[in-house]
Amino acid sequence: MRSNSSIMGGVTITLLLTACTGHQGPVQADTQALFFVGEDGSSFSFTPTCVENMRYWHDANDREFLEFDMKQTYECHKALNQWVKERIGEQVKLNFGRKTVSTATLQSPLGAKNITIGTHDQELLELIHDSYSHNQ
Repeated sequence: MRSNSSIMGGVTITLLLTACTGHQGPVQADTQALFFVGEDGSSFSFTPTCVENMRYWHDANDREFLEFDMKQTYECHKALNQWVKERIGEQVKLNFGRKTVSTATLQSPLGAKNITIGTHDQELLELIHDSYSHNQ
């Protein structure tokens, strides 16, 4: 597993992904967007314009993951990191549209490089990749 771990849980998310210009506030669940939802109901969505270098990789067990870097701007990485810092120790969900990718406890701030998303739902990874990679 890669570094930058910010979340733990059954599903591997080594940064809690993110692909993103940040937008704090309510997110419509039918939107094909990646977003976090906190215990307090607050959310942080990610726009494809903040994602760089999206790629697939496989671990030793041949599980597929998406990995990308976030742009180092306030709207992208710094705003998300602030949202995360305010919720360290809380359970958050990482959603894509109406599907929950993962639920885990935030443990640390996020790094902007080598953000990794993993799930057992390969089709979901492909949907996320397709939605975000066309803007690179």
